Amino acid sequence: MIRSIKNFSTNLGLAATPETTDPKNYAEFVRIYNAVKALAINLDLYTGNPPNILEVTASVAIAYGDLVDLYNVAGVLTARKADATDHTKPCKGFCSAPGGIANGVTGEISIRGYITVSGVTPGTIYYLNTTAGQMVGGKPGGAGNLVQPIGFGIDSTAVYFAPELSPV
Repeated sequence: MIRSIKNFSTNLGLAATPETTDPKNYAEFVRIYNAVKALAINLDLYTGNPPNILEVTASVAIAYGDLVDLYNVAGVLTARKADATDHTKPCKGFCSAPGGIANGVTGEISIRGYITVSGVTPGTIYYLNTTAGQMVGGKPGGAGNLVQPIGFGIDSTAVYFAPELSPV
């Protein structure tokens, strides 16, 4: 079972969110948590490893774990929910911001790594779904649907995210 998200070349052993429910210490844990993440990002940049997390503004409300399309709005990389209904919104990342990202707000989008979700079948290839932001364990079958593999099940709670960037 994967207990942490490894989106950096150095495995920090960090969970997706700070693992404390103590309100007295929560703000301090979040501050330290964010500092360690910033250190890891800068370490990757310094050593030549590409970043796995982008800070992107959402054009719609996006929930944690939603699959997203990254597209250009007046020269600015912007996120919206990806879907396989047609070829206009392919998946290029997923929302890794613990509370999701509100419309018009900037938040974390991971472009590779592990998505923590429930109901995953290990070994199953997951595809972008026709339901916006969602994945499915089988190819979408409608006429004109985008068929885009986005990763495979690692265990019952995680999908290794590696989207095909030239889907059919």
